[in-house]
Amino acid sequence: MSFFMINTDRANGEDHEQEMFAAPKASIYGSVTGANEAFFDMKKGDMVFFYRDDVGVVAYGFVEQDVFEEFNTTPYEYSHHLLNFHVFDEPLDYECIVGKPMGIGACWKRNVSKLGKYVKDNNL
Repeated sequence: MSFFMINTDRANGEDHEQEMFAAPKASIYGSVTGANEAFFDMKKGDMVFFYRDDVGVVAYGFVEQDVFEEFNTTPYEYSHHLLNFHVFDEPLDYECIVGKPMGIGACWKRNVSKLGKYVKDNNL
């Protein structure tokens, strides 16, 4: 199992976050860039954490299958459906997931990131 962090992109409006949480799914929108290419590494059973800028980690779920969906919408969308999706009652600090502080008022700079060894070592 691998672990990923995806930005809810709420700073650009609540629509994408609401849509992801309602489905539930992990999605990226628009052109594929270095900021979101890790999305295509997600496989069945991988854990996805959702980060909201200036708030923290607000939800998580598990990738349902290796195959992702593509939607020819504006903006273009790629999605992985999720199982066992859960929204936290209280957001978690970034530090409790990855083991190092992010800083006050920080924003997750990439849309999707594969998380490293700390998550595995702490059985998250």
